[in-house]
Amino acid sequence: MNRSIEEGQIAKELFNRLEGIPLVDKYDAYQQLDNTWTIINSDLEEIIENQSLDVARIVEPRMVEKNKKEVQEGWQGRTIPFELAQQELLADDLLAIKSLNNRLDAISLELDEIFESLTEEERASEITNDAEDSFNKSAFNKYLKQLIHQKALLVQRLNKQTNLSQKKSRLVNRLKSFLLNLITKQFH
Repeated sequence: MNRSIEEGQIAKELFNRLEGIPLVDKYDAYQQLDNTWTIINSDLEEIIENQSLDVARIVEPRMVEKNKKEVQEGWQGRTIPFELAQQELLADDLLAIKSLNNRLDAISLELDEIFESLTEEERASEITNDAEDSFNKSAFNKYLKQLIHQKALLVQRLNKQTNLSQKKSRLVNRLKSFLLNLITKQFH
């Protein structure tokens, strides 16, 4: 493969495709191709020199500028961008990740709505953080356990009250029956 001929053929194809599009300057597009071709050419050269596609598996640190310092933020494929490899080879995994992210966003939105529905008094309570802009997880969990315990005790007392009321009602009915029996035996 003659890389300079390939670049010429790609440039020709680029010009043909941009022919009817007046908003795109075909020479700017060619400059972008030429800038990118330098990177592509060096990758191809390395692949040819090593006579192996193992070069396509090489990763290097992805450097970004933060606070006027260059720091590493993840990794990137040297020859084949991760995004391309993921789209072509791991499409199902990417779809699953996208689905999980969408569900995570939906849950976060629901949690925000729940927090927004709190009264001022509830926001000032121990279940929120000091800034009163989110839940204090440990305090919230402790408060929830207390509520569940209180409700369990209340349910227990209500069940006992219901059982005793039923027993009382049955006893009252038995007592009435005995009294009625007693009265009827006296007059016979």
